Amino acid sequence: MPASRTGALHCGNVTYISLAWAGVSLETLLFSRLDKVDIVKSTVMVKPRFPDNEIFQALRAGNSEAFSRLVMAHGRPVDFSNADFRGTDFRGVELTNVIIAGAYLKDADLRGVDLRHVDLEGCSLHKANVGGTYFPENVSPAEICMSLEYGTRLRVSSKC
Repeated sequence: MPASRTGALHCGNVTYISLAWAGVSLETLLFSRLDKVDIVKSTVMVKPRFPDNEIFQALRAGNSEAFSRLVMAHGRPVDFSNADFRGTDFRGVELTNVIIAGAYLKDADLRGVDLRHVDLEGCSLHKANVGGTYFPENVSPAEICMSLEYGTRLRVSSKC
């Protein structure tokens, strides 16, 4: 795929133009397909974070009862996006009011967890235990397999 002097990369009938070359943020790419132009914001890799609150600590410690009680008392969705859940045991945990988009779930135990209503965009499942886990319909089996084997971030489809 040859790149031109303008920062464009040509592949078949699609031209990818880096707007960074034109002085626009590196996070933004312009996709030009024939006569249709769409601007798409890409996700930027974020270093996994460790929120400093007792809800996160209860989940990381495997105390599902305390976690559930604290989430209910919180009264609104708990934002754990981009959090580091390496090796965390999620069995018996209700994640309906928890935001985990972009979370790092390497070696997490997700056996039997219902994730059908959880946004998994950008999550990494490398070597997680997922036996009996319900996944959202907008995450393809191929995406799940790639994430489990190689640690790739999950991409979700908006077509489901």
